[in-house]
Amino acid sequence: MRILFVNSTFVVLCAACLCCGRGLYIDFANGNDANAGNAPPAAWQHCPGDVAAAGRARGAALQPGDTLFFKAGVIYKGQIAL
Repeated sequence: MRILFVNSTFVVLCAACLCCGRGLYIDFANGNDANAGNAPPAAWQHCPGDVAAAGRARGAALQPGDTLFFKAGVIYKGQIAL
C-alpha cells in the first residue's frame, strides 16, 4: 500500500493500481461503519482490516485496485492489518 497524494479533503492510499477497483472513504471523526463507504458523505469510521471495524466496514475485504480515501486532517486512531 502506498500514499498517492494529499489534497485538502482526503489522503489517498492505493492497494495496487488505479485502473480498477472501488473507491472507499474513511473518516475516523465523523464516519459510521454502517454506511456504504462509497462516497464522502457515506464514509466509514474504520478502514477494512481494522479489528475495531464493525458493520459494513468489517465485512469489506480490500481487493487489488481498491483505493482508500482517508479524510485529510483527521487522525486515524486504529490499526489496519493488510
